Amino acid sequence: MAIRFSARTIAGVTTAGLANVIVGGALLAPADAGLLGPSGPVAPTSTQATVNGTTATVRWTTPTEPSGAWITVDAIEPARGVVGTRACFGCTSLAWDGLRGGQTYAFAVRATTTSAQSTAITTAPVSVAEIGACAGSATCVSIDATQSLGAVAHPASGFLHSISQSTPPALIAAVHPTSWRVQASNVAQIAAADASGAVVQQVLSDAWWGHTYTAARGTAASPWSSWLTYSSWVQYTVRAAEAAGQAPAYWDIQNEPETKPYYDPAAPATPSLVLQQYLTAYNAIKSVDANAKVVAPSIDWAFNQPGWPVDLRRFIDYAAANNMKVDALSWHENGDGDGPATRPEAIADHVATVRQYLTRYPALGNPPIIINEYAGASSALKPGWLVSYFASIGSAGVQAADHSCFHGCFDADDVLDGTITPSGATTEAYWTYVRYADLSGQRVRTGAADDHVNAVAAVAGDGSVHVLVGRDDACVAAGNGSCGGGTPADTKVVITVPAGWTSAQVSGAVLPDDLLLTDPTPLASSVVPVVGGIATITVPALDDGGAASLVVRPV
Repeated sequence: MAIRFSARTIAGVTTAGLANVIVGGALLAPADAGLLGPSGPVAPTSTQATVNGTTATVRWTTPTEPSGAWITVDAIEPARGVVGTRACFGCTSLAWDGLRGGQTYAFAVRATTTSAQSTAITTAPVSVAEIGACAGSATCVSIDATQSLGAVAHPASGFLHSISQSTPPALIAAVHPTSWRVQASNVAQIAAADASGAVVQQVLSDAWWGHTYTAARGTAASPWSSWLTYSSWVQYTVRAAEAAGQAPAYWDIQNEPETKPYYDPAAPATPSLVLQQYLTAYNAIKSVDANAKVVAPSIDWAFNQPGWPVDLRRFIDYAAANNMKVDALSWHENGDGDGPATRPEAIADHVATVRQYLTRYPALGNPPIIINEYAGASSALKPGWLVSYFASIGSAGVQAADHSCFHGCFDADDVLDGTITPSGATTEAYWTYVRYADLSGQRVRTGAADDHVNAVAAVAGDGSVHVLVGRDDACVAAGNGSCGGGTPADTKVVITVPAGWTSAQVSGAVLPDDLLLTDPTPLASSVVPVVGGIATITVPALDDGGAASLVVRPV
């Protein structure tokens, strides 16, 4: 069947800076005909895409480009337009994995510099085969319990602030935190995070704020107002932490430097000053302890954002030029799904782009990636959205990720980033983290036909299959801040089970999109047949924003 991509759809590609778009040889009206000059990037040619399973390989021919140009590739669906963006450097092909079964895609390829983009040339549409028993059912996830992806690691079980020594230890233990990001020099908070068993990051900029804030200024002091004072303070903070036995796994130099209140407006941030701040702090930390680890830059996701003090591309360039070998790269994914770059699935695109860019600088190595804030203000406590983040963070190979804190970040009685209320009541988000923590054994492959239903799954040591499935439809439209109110839908979970199963017993619980939840709502236990090695389970009327946990055992 021929697929037609309308001008309205391609308008999602012709963002500011794109001169025009060619689709199937037809030239659409220029968005900015004056953008490309003689020295601007030249459009790739001979674009094509092929599909193998759920991976598309996109190929093109690259003309000679200006120094510093790279290739940007957009994945486009006919109905929704651009659903993801990746970039690569010095490349003539790109493998795009994790595509959805039953979907048709075209790929728009263009050359990009910091100030201009070429015409975008799309490939012919290609189709991804439907996923087995999920064929014809959009609200469906497939689990292959025979394909191990390695030991379960819970990289998304991290938190930001929201802990004190009065936080009930049993509530913390149930979520098995693997990472915690706290303020440097906050002795009580650090002690509580250390006691949780999590890998701890200490944020220097939060402590610098407390050290230098004045009411008259309304901000912290800008570090460049006195590099000597700033460097000495960093050294003192590192020495004090080590002397107290509270040295973190990672020192986090600066949180979101694009946020203006971190700096004195009388000494405003510029790209060169902020980059020098990272280097000054890095050198100060390493001068005290050469083995101390540093994570940076901890910005909101931005690969190429010229209006910001720093983006990932410039930070990596600067780090390479100044021998600043950070021990982990970090950024934030704080979106609510109002665009493709703010969907949980975009994490895979962002990680792939950064990983590919790092290959330009072998001396920097291949540092782990930490998403030290994830989820937006509206979606942060929604079980279905959390499951999507769990799935995306795990599949992208992120080492650790910390839930964003929009609800009681520094309130002693509002803990775990709002997943527990000031009165001590648990929420649906809390129980989602508990069920995620319950996964053990070997992580197994999952897939879906619709990127608004996702799952994480594992095979436990006793051979049972544990699944956490969620829906996250309603935050797609821009301006929809409630994230709820979508239509409940029967959700199929199709599991390829190990050989020898003839039927399966299913138990579990529903995690509805409901703020207060004393305990998950149990699902009625049932026995389902195994047909052709597949057990099919239906979770009835699963809320948009809700999730369900399942345990499946052979009978």
